[in-house]
This record gives sequence, structure tokens and C-alpha cells, in this order.
Amino acid sequence: MVSSMFRRRGFNIASLAVGHSEEPDLSRMTFVVEGDDRVVEQVTKHLHKLIDVIKVSDKSRTRTSSRESSRS
Repeated sequence: MVSSMFRRRGFNIASLAVGHSEEPDLSRMTFVVEGDDRVVEQVTKHLHKLIDVIKVSDKSRTRTSSRESSRS
């Protein structure tokens, strides 16, 4: 449902991660969307319209770290 909204609206997902959340019956989905402030605002508005979405957070102005690894 969520990923199809991105496709229909023409938003490009640069990265997608899904995992467990603090709530046993919920999953956490983390998207990286490339775009300016307007694009991020539009993605946020569309996500809030989805019934199954509990919370949307914009982390673009938050200090983050990332790590990539590969298995040989």
C-alpha cells in the first residue's frame, strides 16, 4: 500500500528498510526520498492520508550516521 503510493505519485525511493517497532503488531518503515523541501512535504502529506500509517517523521534536518556493509 505504501510503496504503491510512491509509485503512483512518481516519487523515487532511494532506500527502503522495514523492521520491527516498539509495538508488537506494527512494523517500522524507513524511506529515503531524494528531493527538495517541496517533495518531502508532498510525500509526508500523502503518507498521512494512508489509514495504516501511524506516524510520519522528517529526519532530513537531524544528524544521522549511516553504514554500508557487504557479505563476501
